[in-house]
Amino acid sequence: MSCGCPTPRSSSPATWCSTGGHPFLLEGCLGNYPAALDRVRRLGPRVVVPGHGPLAGPAVLDRMTAYAQWLSATAADSHARGLAPLEAARRADLGPFAGLREAERLVGNLARAYSELEGQPWGTALPLAPVAVAMAQFAGGPLRCLA
Repeated sequence: MSCGCPTPRSSSPATWCSTGGHPFLLEGCLGNYPAALDRVRRLGPRVVVPGHGPLAGPAVLDRMTAYAQWLSATAADSHARGLAPLEAARRADLGPFAGLREAERLVGNLARAYSELEGQPWGTALPLAPVAVAMAQFAGGPLRCLA
């Protein structure tokens, strides 16, 4: 996790805080994600410098917390039904998150959530190659990052 304060009352929470796109939690921890967002929120930033997207106000932290809750519920349901992360992403009802960019990140985020649902410790290294392949399949081609 990276969180610096470039100026007083600003915060830079890196790629796990994104404006306009899915955060990327594959190599992080979904279980602790809301607490990390709360820690940034308690800093009282007026400006959030996300890892991806334009500068934002602190409301972006609320949106990312809502995303974490949605992701946790989606993962729990899909995992219980025996769906692989790719299939779960394809079937997911994105609701208020339907317009987010980098939708292929959902596959990686679900892989992280599944590992935690299966009892793996937070931050356990996941095999990146098969997840990247599934993300590319979801995206319909090679992965691009315009960050």
